[in-house]
Amino acid sequence: MFETNFQIQFLLGGMADSKEEYGRYCADKMKFLHHKYPQCFWSNPDQFFSDGPLVNIGSDFSMMPSMFEPGGIVQHEFFCAGTPVITFCTGGLKDTVFEFDTKTLKGNGFNFLSYDLEDFKRCMRRAIECYKNTQAYEKLRENAAESVVEEEDVARGWNNEFYRMQNKIYIDKTRVEMEIKRFQENDDKI
Repeated sequence: MFETNFQIQFLLGGMADSKEEYGRYCADKMKFLHHKYPQCFWSNPDQFFSDGPLVNIGSDFSMMPSMFEPGGIVQHEFFCAGTPVITFCTGGLKDTVFEFDTKTLKGNGFNFLSYDLEDFKRCMRRAIECYKNTQAYEKLRENAAESVVEEEDVARGWNNEFYRMQNKIYIDKTRVEMEIKRFQENDDKI
């Protein structure tokens, strides 16, 4: 915030369970930042947004600096809104958020590879520089909107993962039925 002369705003969405030690730490930190920087930082650790889709559309970037994110779904909510995502390269985030290159205009967000403050700040600086370049930023938003993964693909991926965890192979019944039908049709032609 200091580097941008307080011309940046953070809107933190999500609850923090004050009954749990880490949740209490997060809630206290959210409240502290909200009171210290009221013009730049908003949070309410006691509730989720009731108008999340509007927040997704209205945001210039979404930040998901998760240390651990097994699948990642929230980034897709932002992609639906054409909002680029800033992430730590972990789990499902590294599989769907790709570093934007201002030369090739490819990518849908910005990533930091080391879970430390300096790498995170470098990532934020890249995002801010892109934002200042209207043409590049518009292309970044377009790329984000084109990154939405179909629900069916996500469901199939989770299904595969559940089967893998049980040391089983997932077999798509619809695909098997289609293959049997195709085989029968080809057999009838012979």
